[in-house]
Order: sequence, then structure tokens, then C-alpha cells
Amino acid sequence: MVSGNVFQQFYTLIDSFIISHFLGINALAAVGAFYPLSFLILGFIQGCCIGFSIPLAQSIGRKDNVATKQDLLSGTIICCVLICIMTPSMIFFSSTPTNTLTYA
Repeated sequence: MVSGNVFQQFYTLIDSFIISHFLGINALAAVGAFYPLSFLILGFIQGCCIGFSIPLAQSIGRKDNVATKQDLLSGTIICCVLICIMTPSMIFFSSTPTNTLTYA
């Protein structure tokens, strides 16, 4: 998990460098405004995935292929729905300026 956070920080650093040189200051401000939100959403989704791994591991241990597929599919769908709901609402409630909001 620590190495994942290090790679996330490295990605953000490179992303900020590229965006500032090619897209401008408003795009860079959008990355800066969205980074804490993406970190929060990523942590929440990682926690959900860890929680969904429990019934998945139990169904794999029982060698119940139907339950394994069902647990995997339901966990994936729930995580995707949470991402689609959380991301726009977090951006909206973060009081990001409108000129930066279009880039976020």
C-alpha cells in the first residue's frame, strides 16, 4: 500500500509538470484541486475492495464458482457506481472556481 502511494505521488508530480507546460495554469489548478479528492476517493474505493474481498475469498475457498463470479461482479459494479457518484459530487462540493472546474 505504501508503494502504491509512492507511485501515486510520482504520477501526480509528472502529471503536474506535463500539464503546466502544455495546457496552462488553469489546468494545473484543476489537478491541484482534484488531487486531494482523488486521494480520498481512491482510499475509500480501496477500503471497499478490501471489504469485498472477504466474501470473494470465502466463495473461492468453498470452490463455489457461481458465488465467486457473483461476488466479483457485484463488487466491481458497486465500486464503479460509487466512483461515478462520488467523483462529480466531490468536485461540485469542493467549491472549485468555475474557470478551473472545466478542467477537473
